[in-house]
Amino acid sequence: MGEPRSTEPVVLLDEVFPGDTNALNTLFGGHLMSIMDRAAGLAASKFAHEEFVTVSVDALKFERPAYQGDIIRTIGKVVWTSPRTVGVLVRSCRMTRSDWDP
Repeated sequence: MGEPRSTEPVVLLDEVFPGDTNALNTLFGGHLMSIMDRAAGLAASKFAHEEFVTVSVDALKFERPAYQGDIIRTIGKVVWTSPRTVGVLVRSCRMTRSDWDP
C-alpha cells in the first residue's frame, strides 16, 4: 500500500429526505449504513489512493433515530492498516436545523 497520502478524516453531510424514511418518519437503518459505507470507502481511498470494497462491518449500533429534515454528519477515518487491508472507524450523528443556528 505504501505511504499514506492523507490521514485526514472524510466528513459527509446528508439531509434526510421523505424517501429515506419509514412509516414512523425515521431514517431507514439501511440508508444510514449506505452513507457510512460511502464514508469508509472514501476515507480508505483518500488514505491509499486505491480502490476498496467493504468486506465486513465489525459492529454497528443505532442509538437514536434521525427524522426527515435532519442532517446526518458522518466521519470516516483510517485507524489501522495491513498490507492488503484498511480499517476505518465511521461515526454518524444527526443534527437538527436548530443545531446549525449560531
